[in-house]
Amino acid sequence: MPPYGLPSRIPVPSRSGTLILLRHGQSIWNVTDPSTGTVSRFTGWADIPLTSLGADQARAAGRALRDSDLGPPDAAYCSLLARSVGTCDTILRECGLREAGHWENIADAAA
Repeated sequence: MPPYGLPSRIPVPSRSGTLILLRHGQSIWNVTDPSTGTVSRFTGWADIPLTSLGADQARAAGRALRDSDLGPPDAAYCSLLARSVGTCDTILRECGLREAGHWENIADAAA
């Protein structure tokens, strides 16, 4: 028997899939603009919204996914930050799917 009580054979799903990872669109803290003295900052867990360019990037990503040979996503997951939820919802709408359901505090519930 393998260590840690793992089964000797791990079942393989009968259907393979594709994992697509997307980062949220540009946020207002991702912008460097010398004319205004704005300097790009690390956003981390701060809930910073998308810029209009970030919203455009999300729409473009959704259209690219919709027009690809991959088909619509079976599932979509994102953090609870506004920029991530906005990006995810926009991509799903562009793919002709409804907006994502929001599971608040799922990280707390899983702990």
